[in-house]
Amino acid sequence: VTFTVPFCTWMMKGFFDSIPISLEEAARVDGAGTFRCFFTVTLPLTVPGLVSTGLFAFINGWNEYLFASSFMQSYDWTLPVGIASFKGQYATDWGTLMAGSVLITIPVVILFLCLQKHLVGGMTAGAVKQ
Repeated sequence: VTFTVPFCTWMMKGFFDSIPISLEEAARVDGAGTFRCFFTVTLPLTVPGLVSTGLFAFINGWNEYLFASSFMQSYDWTLPVGIASFKGQYATDWGTLMAGSVLITIPVVILFLCLQKHLVGGMTAGAVKQ
């Protein structure tokens, strides 16, 4: 949380800054209030930013090893810490380690495949001047 929230806030600020204020002003002229203007004009335009920021936060939380290995006991490990427990002092169970590694990457790959369209839009949002 200490690393992800500030970076995600900074990332979302860039997406909200890229939306022209004239769109919100036009919605206000048409009679939209503050909340309606936000939910019908601003929020749909920031979907690529929300998706890419959410995906970044998910991957950071999913792959967290350092804090999880420092602050958790053996009965409440996260997946990366559990996978690391297959490495022993004198021997390593490579088959189980690799199988577990493949299994914990499946949710991330599925998420990438489902959100790929929005992720590409989020990465290129500030790259081209309109």
